Amino acid sequence: MASPRAADDASIRWHDGVHIRGTPIWCDALRARDVCFVSSAHTVPNSKHGQLLATAETLALLGEAPGNTRLAVPYGRPFSLGKVRLELVRSGHGLGSAGLLADVDGRRVLYAGAINLRGGGLGGVADIRLCDTLVLAACYGVPLYRIPPVDQIVARVADFALEVTKSGGTAVLLVTSPSKAVDVVSRLADLISSGNRPALSFFGHRRIYDAAVRLRRSLPMLPRIRRYIGRPLAGHVLLWPVNRRDAMPDNLSTASQLALISGLAMDRDAVARLDVAAAFAWSNQAGYDELISYIDQCGARQVFLTHCQADTLATAVASADRNAYILGPPMQMNLFDNWPR
Repeated sequence: MASPRAADDASIRWHDGVHIRGTPIWCDALRARDVCFVSSAHTVPNSKHGQLLATAETLALLGEAPGNTRLAVPYGRPFSLGKVRLELVRSGHGLGSAGLLADVDGRRVLYAGAINLRGGGLGGVADIRLCDTLVLAACYGVPLYRIPPVDQIVARVADFALEVTKSGGTAVLLVTSPSKAVDVVSRLADLISSGNRPALSFFGHRRIYDAAVRLRRSLPMLPRIRRYIGRPLAGHVLLWPVNRRDAMPDNLSTASQLALISGLAMDRDAVARLDVAAAFAWSNQAGYDELISYIDQCGARQVFLTHCQADTLATAVASADRNAYILGPPMQMNLFDNWPR
């Protein structure tokens, strides 16, 4: 049965991050730890940890920070930390995003974090691993969020951007993380280059630009995103953080329009609060049905759910053969780094 808050468990515990018991490893820790696994660059607000475990892409997105050591680990190549066998698995959430599988005293613990089973982005599709204990982010853990495949959305976003830019306006695309912005630009550029649509040029908020520059150092094939420096952008596309909606540039032409690019497009109240001209349900996180499918396929007897909709999903997946718990404090959807993707 689901409980309102998880009690201490033999496998994991929460304290401003997820600690895998029997190991020195913390996952997506919000305060400095000796060893921290980072599932995705936007999940960690600082990098003051002693050692960071992540993919090379995630470490690149985090940028340099003094005082820590960094271990870049590829997907699917087991390694050891002391007596603990570890493996990074693809989560599908974004370029370089990963889950961590740990074999601890004969128990398999999978910290999956945010996952994506649909694919459609640079992160690919989440890997399935059998485990005894699963920790999963439940940002879209209610039935409202049955999110369509990205392939059904890309052309609609391209048409929106082309219509606005053709009229002399700026097409502003509100996104929920820098990695999401890179995903969006990559898919739009691919669609335009493969068809008869006119070319689009992309500009980004400083954080989005910085992320794109870091990734292009190792992946030069990624489309270019230029930094927005305050000049009018008639006829261009601007990628902007959703939590900076109230700080939009005031020099955009009257022909400019805003669109939300997020699974939150399925929530009419969220769309109304953002006051956008269009909303597209383009997400790089799993919707309700996919979360349940992933839990079933992993076969865990203990499921720990984080983020804002953990309560509803925990009730849905708990059974006589599976305990489901809420892990950690409620997380609000009011920050660039914590919004669903």
